[in-house]
Amino acid sequence: MTDLSTFNPGSADDLFRTIVREGEQALGRPIENVKAVAGYLRDLAKDSIDTASALAEGRISERAAKRAFEGRQQELLQIREFVELQALQAAQRAADAIFRVIGWAILNRTGINLAPGLVTPKSG
Repeated sequence: MTDLSTFNPGSADDLFRTIVREGEQALGRPIENVKAVAGYLRDLAKDSIDTASALAEGRISERAAKRAFEGRQQELLQIREFVELQALQAAQRAADAIFRVIGWAILNRTGINLAPGLVTPKSG
């Protein structure tokens, strides 16, 4: 992690590399509940196989299987919305990290704080 309290890029390329590094680090943080998504998908697959077997063996009607399928489709749509939300949160963390880098670069180069929310980074 870059010590942003002393970050003073000498060129646009230096700033760019730091933006990329900080953004990547922000995106690299674990996404909350990622294991839950895998668990839902695992359960969805198992339930779908069970439904197909029951339908093939005549234990449930086509109508019941269709209702189960439609329910799973809705569940998948909810999972997709959850994953999209997690991606948006990761993108927000990356954007925050990038603007923090730019804010510190301007502050350290000019002495003017254009981003009053800057917080001194915690030292290692």
